[in-house]
Amino acid sequence: MKMHLPIVIVLFGFLLSACSSLENAAQISDDLTIDSGLTRSNDSAAVSVEVTPLNLDQPSATTLDFSVVLNTHSVDLRYDLATIAVLRADNGEEVTALKWDGPTDGGHHVRGVLSFPKFNASTQSVMLVLRDIAGVSERIFEWRLTS
Repeated sequence: MKMHLPIVIVLFGFLLSACSSLENAAQISDDLTIDSGLTRSNDSAAVSVEVTPLNLDQPSATTLDFSVVLNTHSVDLRYDLATIAVLRADNGEEVTALKWDGPTDGGHHVRGVLSFPKFNASTQSVMLVLRDIAGVSERIFEWRLTS
């Protein structure tokens, strides 16, 4: 039993480290905070979709990029997300995707980056909308930004 104690201590240290990293993820710069974490998810019609913004906190970024992960055990994920995605701002502006760098040939586990042009005006929130995945008309992922 005593031989397991060092392993438990090391694992506990990793857990504490991971938790503090998650707490810091909500505060991504002095100028911009994304409320309650970054990743948003939607589980509908046997497909799980997770979306994480990659650079909403970077004013110098030339595009707005989102990591997108789709998982299922029963649906063929044959989608070009650039053709079914829009990004909306709270000021009414809406932009279509510039590119999807993930696979479009199907499968059950799909991962890639979805890129959008930046908005012309400042915004307090953004909403990523993915349309018609596995028969779900819209999957909506939203982030509120504060400065």
